[in-house]
Amino acid sequence: MATRIEPLARLDAAGDGVDCYLQTIQSLQQRVIQSQRATLLKVAARLEEAVIARKRIFVFGTGHSHMLAEEAFCRAGGLAG
Repeated sequence: MATRIEPLARLDAAGDGVDCYLQTIQSLQQRVIQSQRATLLKVAARLEEAVIARKRIFVFGTGHSHMLAEEAFCRAGGLAG
């Protein structure tokens, strides 16, 4: 089911756009956490088990989704250490 994002109301001040963007993103993040919490906890547990067992975790992404793979692989202090 697609999530519909309501169009932004007319902005009166330049700073309102930044605040509106932040509120919209935070709202979307909350909806994801609320609706996917159980799945996220299962995935986190499986990743933890793999790290403790010194197993490999393969990450992949194409287009913009590669950024998620880079969070696990390229970041300083990440799993690729």
